[in-house]
Amino acid sequence: MDALALKQKLRQIQSANLSAHEVEHPYEMALHMMQHIGSPDPVLRDELIYVTFATWIGQGVFSEEQLSRCYIWRWMISIFFMVLENKARTVCLPEPSLCCSCLQF
Repeated sequence: MDALALKQKLRQIQSANLSAHEVEHPYEMALHMMQHIGSPDPVLRDELIYVTFATWIGQGVFSEEQLSRCYIWRWMISIFFMVLENKARTVCLPEPSLCCSCLQF
């Protein structure tokens, strides 16, 4: 799924206030979100992907195996604390392809 299609889908999910249990195949959606988690688009990255992941993780949507396969939990916690503590303006995250994607804040 390309970034624009993902952005539209996530906006629909948020505007309808849908829980992950109401979304068809949330884990597949999470895999699409992981492909764009390093996006330079702050709306897609911060307002849609991060918020959706945080909400769904809080709802217990993903199994431990799914979380570990995507590294979602570790990345989100690292980003949250780095930004919260204002220790970094740039956060580098390993992409699923093992490359590095840097985010500017």
